[in-house]
Amino acid sequence: QLCKDNKISKGKLKRLKMSASEIPSDFIERDLRQSQYIAKKAIEILSASFRNVYASSGAVTSFFRHVWGYDDILHDLNLPKYQKAELVEDVEYTTHGQTHTAQRIKDWTKRKDHRHHAIDALVIALTRQGYIQRLNNLNASANKEFGKMNLEKWAAQQPHLSVSEVKKAVDNISVSFKAGKKLSTPGKRYVRRNGVRKCVQTGILVPRAALTKEYVYGQIKVQDGKKDLKYIFKNPEAIADDDIRTAVLERLATNDGNVSATLKQLKKKPLEVNGRTIEQADCFRREFVINYRVDSIKTQKDIDSIIDPAIRQKFRERFEQVGAKDFVKSIAENPICSDAEGKCAIRNVRCFTGLKPDSLACVRKDASGKEIGFSQTQNNHHLAFYRLPDGKIIESVVSFWNGILRKRYGVPVFVHDPAAVWDRIAEMNENNDIRAIAESLPPRNSEFLMSLQRNEMLVLGMSDDEWNDAISAHDIAAINKHLYRVWRLGSKDYNFKFHTDTTAQIKEGDKEMKMFYRIGSIQALLALNPRKVSVSILGEIDLENLTKS
Repeated sequence: QLCKDNKISKGKLKRLKMSASEIPSDFIERDLRQSQYIAKKAIEILSASFRNVYASSGAVTSFFRHVWGYDDILHDLNLPKYQKAELVEDVEYTTHGQTHTAQRIKDWTKRKDHRHHAIDALVIALTRQGYIQRLNNLNASANKEFGKMNLEKWAAQQPHLSVSEVKKAVDNISVSFKAGKKLSTPGKRYVRRNGVRKCVQTGILVPRAALTKEYVYGQIKVQDGKKDLKYIFKNPEAIADDDIRTAVLERLATNDGNVSATLKQLKKKPLEVNGRTIEQADCFRREFVINYRVDSIKTQKDIDSIIDPAIRQKFRERFEQVGAKDFVKSIAENPICSDAEGKCAIRNVRCFTGLKPDSLACVRKDASGKEIGFSQTQNNHHLAFYRLPDGKIIESVVSFWNGILRKRYGVPVFVHDPAAVWDRIAEMNENNDIRAIAESLPPRNSEFLMSLQRNEMLVLGMSDDEWNDAISAHDIAAINKHLYRVWRLGSKDYNFKFHTDTTAQIKEGDKEMKMFYRIGSIQALLALNPRKVSVSILGEIDLENLTKS
């Protein structure tokens, strides 16, 4: 029954039904982890270069880590941070008949610190095959308790590094993360003709991540009321009246599209249409919409987003009648109908999304080339900072979608020389893609300062004197106390996590321990004196090529 309910796999069901005679003779001694594919593959690869390759188990590693005194290294290194946040407690323990009291981190586990992998790797490197065999023999012996005491004494005498040496080395580890810099990989398109596979296209850009989210939104125009002259000359496509729109476009054409110059001319020569002087005009605005199933309409806010006023009113009346708690159940049991006879049940409703045009990209066009389908662009690829001639610092957010567009048209993904990129754009034939690229570029006269990308490493909150002292003394441990990775990025929303932190959430005390920074302005980020650093896959900071932003 458990297998039918998908609570256990078919493989586990088969093993549970196995009789005693069917159990393999080496089942107890065999390392179960070795049955995992990754362990098998690792042994296969390493065996090509080394004569003897063995797989160990977590139990063996845990035993020697405990005997050699490495269990509390990460706890002791993290203890000062948790003491500041008051997330410690006094714990009593007994050893050799004496009771002692020590401070321990609440709910501590080594898995909260990425460096536990390094300690486990060290223990495995110090472990010999004979150690594993001796431990396995102990588990099969009759007097385990007595044998374990002797084994611990024997294990403690085997060659290993002192706790102080390991602690110092671990404190100097800078956790390395792979920055997601690669936008795409080159691809080819193959077709089969007469049973033969043939390459018909090369140089295809294959994105390394989803360009957009899964939903496709439609677009409608809704009345936006009367707008003044400044608005209608900046947004002539939004004007509802065809005659006024034509007159505005003609007046703009006389000034080569210069809005400021055209507005100045209006003082001497007002805009007139059919004998009327135009001071205001009715306008439309673009709204993006999507169809939702009625069972997803659950709150008053959801009801207010329904486009059709008649249907919206019917949903409001039902909501007020049954209340928020029973609304969804009421819709399922007694559907709302669009007709008076109650025969046409409403299954889907079209709703406003509230999405802004700059967060969407066109993914569908009709036969005439008109944009009809839009989707939200996925994660931001990177964020860059630029300095204007007046000293003001601005940001430029580049989405994954826009990054692919830049690469497709040969524009640098990271714009270090804005003037050169603008010159290149000016030589291209204008289309919607080029316009989208141009809108995301920094001003021509700006100067590149720094870029940020997810999982890049920064030193935050370290003064110039502290930095210079640490560099001159090669004090990596001091730098590590201020080392953070870029966790999340958005416009005026920069999130950083401490490099050793393994959690994916914000926890109690993180702010006090400075395990996490959420910065909401460029000025606040610059106040932390950010410096980008490069960390190798071995956890070493490249001191030779450090850059200061």
